[in-house]
Amino acid sequence: MYTIHPYKFFNTWVFDDARVNLDKEAFVSGADDIIDYITVPIQDPHKGVTIDFDAFPFDGYTHVLIWSHQNAGGNVYNLEGTPIMGWLCPALFKFFKSPPARIYLKATKGSTMCRIINPMRCMFEFYKKPIVAEL
Repeated sequence: MYTIHPYKFFNTWVFDDARVNLDKEAFVSGADDIIDYITVPIQDPHKGVTIDFDAFPFDGYTHVLIWSHQNAGGNVYNLEGTPIMGWLCPALFKFFKSPPARIYLKATKGSTMCRIINPMRCMFEFYKKPIVAEL
């Protein structure tokens, strides 16, 4: 299972993962809509959420992405039970050797990224963000 900690940066969902050299990797082209949908029950999700995901079902998963097709070097997935489609960029291959037929998801409140990866960097990132980023 993998875990990422998306947060809003200039009104765009992004995540950092130093383990695979990703910094402010953006969710675009519908992937942002998927995150909006799965985080509806979470209070203030724009402040950061934790998303666990895997190609195999795991205890507590709440949503499933179903592979649809390849597009522009990435892969398009449908959020099961909804009309929402989202493009996952080639960063997907940092986690999987090939695009899984299904990706199981669980979103929860908060982010432990700052405590686990680099607390000083997170503090710096928080304070350097322009006020408009939170609007």
